[in-house]
Amino acid sequence: MKVVATVWLAALLCACSVWPAGHDPQGDVLMQNATAVLAALNHYVQVNHRVPATLRALVPRYIAALPEQPELNYSTKRSSLVFNYAPSWPTPGISACEAHFGETAFHCIDAR
Repeated sequence: MKVVATVWLAALLCACSVWPAGHDPQGDVLMQNATAVLAALNHYVQVNHRVPATLRALVPRYIAALPEQPELNYSTKRSSLVFNYAPSWPTPGISACEAHFGETAFHCIDAR
């Protein structure tokens, strides 16, 4: 019985997939929220020919509200939006995602 349980557990663990950074279930939700802010930011820049002082300047004309998650780090010096998060199980560690103004997608890496 112990052998069967051990084999079953090993098979179950092998079946667990590890997603690339930013593409796990948690990352997908956060990425959608962050990409909406990035699109609003890019639209703001296109219309005003400058970046806003803060992301709050996007509300409500360019985006109805800023998402609660992810917590975005907005840097006018680096011309970027960044967020970090703990990926869904079984992926360990932290993922860091960044997009520069003018880009349409975030690029994520494992930041373990």
